Amino acid sequence: MGILAKLNAEQRHSLLSSGRLSDVAAGQFLYFANDRPQFVGLIIEGFLRVFIAGATSGRENTIRYVRPGDLLGVVAALSGPSATSVQTLRDSRIWLVDSASFKRGAQGSSEIAWLIAEECAHRVAALVDEIA
Repeated sequence: MGILAKLNAEQRHSLLSSGRLSDVAAGQFLYFANDRPQFVGLIIEGFLRVFIAGATSGRENTIRYVRPGDLLGVVAALSGPSATSVQTLRDSRIWLVDSASFKRGAQGSSEIAWLIAEECAHRVAALVDEIA
């Protein structure tokens, strides 16, 4: 169950109301390694991958698949640029929320902030499990 399913209507509104809908064709990149994405995305339709490319080999390792209902870019919005890139694997429809607006919504509610912390913790645990 994703973070949005745990929020009431007012809380969802505070996080997502400033967003806009974007249709992104399959094969497009939303951002590249070391970019600072300016958005948090709620996947409405589609399928995306988050991956890391080897610095010398160029080999790509997918570290996460993103599906409808998932949020994308939460960690980057809170921590800054990383080594990950994001690509759509299917035509996708994404609700894009400005990172600063998303942060303000989270800062306005300790319950929202806690759910975001849980989301980040689950992602870290999933990555550790994958490495193991």
